[in-house]
Amino acid sequence: RSNVLYSYVVSLADRYNTDKNPRMFRSSLGTEVDMTSVEGSTYQGYVLDESGVFAVMLNQLVSGDFSAVGAVWLSKGGSLTGESDIGDTYLELSLESQHLWYYVDGVCVTETDVVTGQPDKGYATPSGMYFVRQLYTDYRMYYPDGAADCSYFISVTPDGVGIHDATWKDAFGGTLYQTQGSHGCVNVPLAKAQEIFESLEG
Repeated sequence: RSNVLYSYVVSLADRYNTDKNPRMFRSSLGTEVDMTSVEGSTYQGYVLDESGVFAVMLNQLVSGDFSAVGAVWLSKGGSLTGESDIGDTYLELSLESQHLWYYVDGVCVTETDVVTGQPDKGYATPSGMYFVRQLYTDYRMYYPDGAADCSYFISVTPDGVGIHDATWKDAFGGTLYQTQGSHGCVNVPLAKAQEIFESLEG
């Protein structure tokens, strides 16, 4: 009988897992983007702990406890409903348009032109889906060819890519990333970096 129970748990995972499943995201530019995880992404969406749920259900059946069993997740997304699973508060970046949007509870509260990594130097900003990992103020960034300081650093990837102010730039957007691109980070104006940082911090 336990194999029937385990098959049922697997069917729940097939129904509710979102990681590795195609899910669509309607971008701020009006296009539909496939949100399937890519290599390096830290945001995985919902993944049910099949073994954990199975063990709890089996123990309850053996003990005669027929109360409801809550889902046990190995990872969670923002929402199990809607077209995507990221929820209503997120940062959206278009590498092609060199633009960033910040949504809070489904409302775009700020947006800005950006400068991303310079591809021809091997510093292209990675695509994918990422959690905001950590927030730093008065942060020093080290590179193979030097260092730079910023006031607000929003860490995004495990290998050091983030969103930060770049007061040494006097322009953002367009094709600047091709000739004046970063080492992979997303450069934004100081006021925008502060606004986004303080909202995330709150």
